[in-house]
Amino acid sequence: MAKAFDNAGLVPSAALQAFQRDYAGLVLYAGLTPIYFSLVHAKVHHRWLRPPVTRYEPDYWEPDADTPVRHFRCAATDYQADFTLDENGGYYEGFQRQASSFDGIVEDCAVWAEVWAAGYRQQWVHMLEEVEHMLPTAMLCEVLQVAAYPAFPEDLIFWGRNETWLIRQSPDSITLFAREPFDPSLVSHYQHLLHLDPKPRSRKG
Repeated sequence: MAKAFDNAGLVPSAALQAFQRDYAGLVLYAGLTPIYFSLVHAKVHHRWLRPPVTRYEPDYWEPDADTPVRHFRCAATDYQADFTLDENGGYYEGFQRQASSFDGIVEDCAVWAEVWAAGYRQQWVHMLEEVEHMLPTAMLCEVLQVAAYPAFPEDLIFWGRNETWLIRQSPDSITLFAREPFDPSLVSHYQHLLHLDPKPRSRKG
């Protein structure tokens, strides 16, 4: 990694070094498409010639930031999205911030696996267009009568649960899980209390 960054004329931050140390070689999946995580890549990636380290400097600013966010590609995949880190270790998909640290993404994947293994299935999904549209976690806990998932790191992704259902909020969606089909009238009731669109996009797994 040090050689690849040096050849690119870059100095990796401590957060980038930690990501490479802890997660280089990790493979996650988007459906059936593998995503290979690492900051250092082969010179030839698929059909395009790319340098071992790619630095993105898009026309993108963090809210309230005085300088542009510098992105580093952190995965190789055929999936149609860019997976990047900023110099502080913030994780992005399609240049939308998903977590303050990749640790939160790994923990999120672990909870997903636990939820599916326990027989929970998605009952309702409300898509969010902007990070600013995320609901306060205190509001989710109060309205849905859930407690924060034990030991899950406080970040942009939130998991809450009670004896009947689970709720997950991320920068792009709010998802309700239950073992049994959820009463549509109860869904509408909670949508109203949360001030959400009464007709969100729904899907069941």
